[in-house]
Amino acid sequence: MLSAPTSPDCPSFDSIESALRRAGAPIDAAEVHGYLCGMLCVLGDRAPDLWLGEVLADAGGDAVLVDEAGALMAALATAALEALQDPDMSFQPLLPSDGEPLEYQVSGLGVWCLGFNRGLVEGASVGDAGKELEADDVAEIVDDFAALSLADASNTDTEEEAEAALAELVEYVRVGVQVVFDALTPVRTRLANTGTH
Repeated sequence: MLSAPTSPDCPSFDSIESALRRAGAPIDAAEVHGYLCGMLCVLGDRAPDLWLGEVLADAGGDAVLVDEAGALMAALATAALEALQDPDMSFQPLLPSDGEPLEYQVSGLGVWCLGFNRGLVEGASVGDAGKELEADDVAEIVDDFAALSLADASNTDTEEEAEAALAELVEYVRVGVQVVFDALTPVRTRLANTGTH
């Protein structure tokens, strides 16, 4: 189950994708969620406002539709932060469902990882987290996510093997994000204590 919501209040992949299309935003749901999660790892509850401004900055749709997308994105941000903070590790990357073609699922994971690394780097520039990003565990995950952003479904012999491989990669991403979030706790604490924006 690749696209399980991170909480009962988390908007679905399809609802986010549809809202972004209607708003004319040039980014898809997987990348949006990855980008959000990367920023959340560094900036915590300071991330959503910055992220939302970036995500909808180039939206060319009707203002009402952009506002509707913004409200849905805000709900997504709240759900993602709650999931990352959940001691039961309920976090899940928001990805295309199992019912979608395998190539689309793999592509979704790739752009999710691309978005995550982008959010992490942008968040680090705001939160002065360069040193923490260079820590071995975090740097390895960032490198792995960069490789996953180039993944395709053509390197396996059968569809069953490809599905199994994808499930393993999604689990690695899920756990990897949690590792990064936990590793960057000192950055978020520092930001909270200094009031840095």
